[in-house]
Amino acid sequence: MGKNQTDKFFDGFAWAVPICFADPLAACKFDHGDILYDTPLSYEGPWRDALKHINFSIQVISPPGSSAKSTSKDEESLFSENWNHTVLVRLTDYKKNEAKRISTTQGRLYSLLWKNDLNYLDMETPVPPVPILAMQILNELRKTALFLKKSSQFHNKKGILFLMPYDRTQQLLNTKFQRVQELLASFIPTIDLLRPAEAGLLSPDEFAPSVFIASFFVESVTLSTVEKAIMNALYKPSKDKKSEKEQFRISAHGHIEAI
Repeated sequence: MGKNQTDKFFDGFAWAVPICFADPLAACKFDHGDILYDTPLSYEGPWRDALKHINFSIQVISPPGSSAKSTSKDEESLFSENWNHTVLVRLTDYKKNEAKRISTTQGRLYSLLWKNDLNYLDMETPVPPVPILAMQILNELRKTALFLKKSSQFHNKKGILFLMPYDRTQQLLNTKFQRVQELLASFIPTIDLLRPAEAGLLSPDEFAPSVFIASFFVESVTLSTVEKAIMNALYKPSKDKKSEKEQFRISAHGHIEAI
């Protein structure tokens, strides 16, 4: 099923987008000095050899870099807001040995890196739609569970299935994934990272290329045992809670069921 992402670059982008660009991708905000290439070979070997493989690079000239991430808005709101913000870039064509400045938007730059179509940079072309982000599929995970139960992977199997949105660019979701992985490790789970289409989520709108569904499947363990492990992984009790009743809801993080 789903593929694990590489250690160096984000899977799903036509251009080579190094893992260190997680924050710009999560916020759809590339800053002054950011430079990206259309091939991972640009990062291998001496520069004179890398040049043989590069067709294009793009460097952000403005806006200037920000010293801190915004904390007043969640990542999805920030992504959507930044999508239409103006950005000035320098596009270099290495085969023609020429470069030009282009005024475009953050979303158009993101779309170029995603699909490798230079027309996206042109402000005269239709505005690319904002992609569906990870947490927007939270309420669709029941559909994924039904889809997976009918797949050959789970034929004649009994166990507990837990699904959660995952996006390596988003620090919170990355941390949640790692915590669940750690707390379920003793149960020896089968773990898959599934693209939405692989998980039965088909949509006329497109999902961001960094969006996956994390699937954890464990056998020979009760539902309550797995629920407790997930709560221990994800629940942070409020320091000033007014009752002893636990407020944790697995549905706020993912979907769990016995199959």
